[in-house]
Formats: sequence, structure tokens, C-alpha cells
Amino acid sequence: MPIEYNPSASYLGTALSLTSSVVPAVLSRPTFWIFFILHLVVWTLYGREEVEFFEEARKHNATSSMSWHVVKVIVSMTTFFEVFYTNHVYTRYLACYDSVKILFSAEINLFMEMRFHYKQKDLHWARLITRYAVAAVFVFLWDMESEDMVSREEWSEMLRMGLIREEEIEHLEQYNRRHCSAVLLHWAARVVQESTKTMGLTSNIMRCLLAHLLRVRETSQILLDTISLPVPFQYFHLLNVMIVVNLGIWAYGFGIMQSMFAPVGFFFTEIIFCGLMEMAAQLTDPFGTDDVDLPVRDYLLQHWNNSIFVIEKCKAPEQGTEEMLALVSCADKMGKQGKQSKLAPMEASPSNGYNSGIEEDDDDDDD
Repeated sequence: MPIEYNPSASYLGTALSLTSSVVPAVLSRPTFWIFFILHLVVWTLYGREEVEFFEEARKHNATSSMSWHVVKVIVSMTTFFEVFYTNHVYTRYLACYDSVKILFSAEINLFMEMRFHYKQKDLHWARLITRYAVAAVFVFLWDMESEDMVSREEWSEMLRMGLIREEEIEHLEQYNRRHCSAVLLHWAARVVQESTKTMGLTSNIMRCLLAHLLRVRETSQILLDTISLPVPFQYFHLLNVMIVVNLGIWAYGFGIMQSMFAPVGFFFTEIIFCGLMEMAAQLTDPFGTDDVDLPVRDYLLQHWNNSIFVIEKCKAPEQGTEEMLALVSCADKMGKQGKQSKLAPMEASPSNGYNSGIEEDDDDDDD
């Protein structure tokens, strides 16, 4: 889950706060310490006069000395390549986040349209469509990069939440994760078709409802395509070669400096360069378990709660037209004054009609 932080905090306090940063991950890599030990060896031997190799390096323009002007080109190229790679990975990360939110938004739009067109006595259709549509997203996002079968633990969790029923699980267990999601969306589309036909709704309403389901399927495919197309390995390999060469040059270059602060300078230079690569590595997979990864399970639970609220709680007002407009006007005034109402989160329970199936009908009709 992304870490919350205070953008107005002091520079020093933020820099010294290493919790949830990339610094511990960088320091845990053997490569970091290999180059740092190499630097310490060069720096220590350079200060000993009895070492003949470094005695030559102390002379100006000696063959064993090094000028920073010579390595400017490769350092600049490496910096550009690394910043470009990190920016590309972050852009891909944001694209995945946008696709996940579009999935949820498309389904909420579907549920709001159903709540508008379906009467109270026809809500058993809306509940069934909601279950199938949300279950499709659950199955798809729960372990998106996996093409394995949905685990029994996941089915049990969805069964407990009221998203699926035992007889449906028996049929879906023969499909892998991605096919399960497609089958559930197909079931939702079939229920949309049957419900609109049974209630006598126009074909335009059916097409509008199906358009939201098609957008869910299209966005799911876009998300899969985005995840399956990382930066080409050739670019990644070349970038790693450039970083290794840079760290080797810096380990030697800082080592032959006649300064007691050379190890400190090399240490933080290595932290910065390796830290950028570590951060990019964590952003590459937005659906993993790193601190920067998307809290998909929290998103799914919130989406299920929002879906229940739209279907169960968004009812037509009992007042007449004039009174309803007065309420809307009053709400607009309150919104301008900055007052917002807070809704408590909801959880699926057997009493809301989802765990008990679609047999429940409400006798009362909308006004």
C-alpha cells in the first residue's frame, strides 16, 4: 500500500526517515557492498606509499591516474538512460492505476443505470448482475498476473462475501483465472439481456447497460497488455552494464582522491544511483507486495461496498417533484459551503439478498 507522507515536512527530517524507503532494499543487495568494499580497498591502498602502482597515480598525467573529464560522457549517458527508464516505469505504473479505477467506474455506472431503470420489485435482476460483474473483477484483479486456477481459499472468501454461490463455483472451477472473469462477464451480459426483455425495457437501454460491461472487458484487456509489455530486456541489460561500469569507475576515481570524505561521497553516490534502479524495480509490478504497489484488495472491498450501496440504498425520493427539487437545491447550497456527508462503509451480509441468491423479491414498487 502506498505510504502516506507530509509534503511540507522538513528536508532533513524526510531525508533521515528511512522507513519504507528504498535505502534498506539497496543496502541489502550484495552488489552495493561489493563496489563499496572495492572503493575502500583502492582508497586504503592509495594512501600507502609502499604500493608502487598507486605511487605512479600520484603523479600528474600518470597512466594509473584518472581524470573526471574523461568519464563525463558515460556518466551523462547513464544518468539519462536511468532517468528515462524510471520515468517510463512510473508512467506505466500510473496507466495500470488508471485502468483499475476505470474498471470500478464502469461497473458503478452500470449499477447506477440499473438502479434508475429497474423498479424495486425487479431488483433481484440487478443483484444478480451486480454479483456477476463484481465477481468478474475480483477474479481478474486478485492475482492478475497468474493464469492458474482460482484457489479454493479465494472461492471461499468470495462465497463468504456473497459474491458467488456453491453451484456457480462448481461450474467455474474448470476454467483458469482469466477465463473465469470472461465467463462471469458473459453471465452478467446474459442477465442484462433477459432482464430488459422481461421488464419490457427498450433495446437502447439494454445497449447502454451492455456498453458498460464491454468497457470492463476492454479495460481488462488493456491492463493485461500494459503489464505484459515491460521495457525491452535489451534496454534493461544495457542500462545495467552502464551502471556497473559507472560504479566501477567511481569506486576507483573516489578511491584515488586524497580526501577523508571520499568514502562518504561514494557511499551516497552509490545509494542514489542504485536507489533509482531499486525504485523502478518496485514500480515495474504494481500488483506485487512492495510498499509502492497498489492496494488492490482494499480497492476490491471498497468497490463491493460501493456496489451494494448503489443497488440497495439509492432509492427514489418519496417527495413530489417540487419537494425533490427543493432538496437538490438545498444540497447544492450545502456543497458550496464545504459541508460533506460521510457514509459509513458497508459489508455484505445475508440480509441484503446477495448471499441468499436471486429469489428474493420486494413487493413495493417505486413511486
